[in-house]
Amino acid sequence: MYQQLENYLVAKTRMDKETFQQIAPYFTLRKVKRKEVLLRPGEVCKHNYFINKGCLKFSSIHHDGKESIRHFAFENKFGTDLASFSKKTPSAESIEAIENSEILAINRKDFFFLVDSVPAINLVYRDILEMAYITMQHRIYDFQGASALD
Repeated sequence: MYQQLENYLVAKTRMDKETFQQIAPYFTLRKVKRKEVLLRPGEVCKHNYFINKGCLKFSSIHHDGKESIRHFAFENKFGTDLASFSKKTPSAESIEAIENSEILAINRKDFFFLVDSVPAINLVYRDILEMAYITMQHRIYDFQGASALD
């Protein structure tokens, strides 16, 4: 159940087996069904998810009722509502499984404990933040190049 997470962490950080065995118990296996909602708008995001199998969709509903998909988290990636998770604020989006999925969940307290105490997890968090920033920057550039009507 932890092999994919271990492979991911070893590839990203060169984490040794002993360190991985210390952090693995902080993650809880969850099997979620297609269309199962893990986070609803207005709730505070309490978990970061590593996707072993399946896919999670991160989306919001606009005032006109249209869905806007921000992100898909695929296998061997982490996914969370980073703003809500980090700041403990209500989420503006939902997280939903788009297919039967197997995820490893870690709660906020444990995740940030590991970020502070395990250098390899700090590197993973930095990578998550960098990718979020780059994605946001690309979206801003895309909006700047679009017409007002678009």
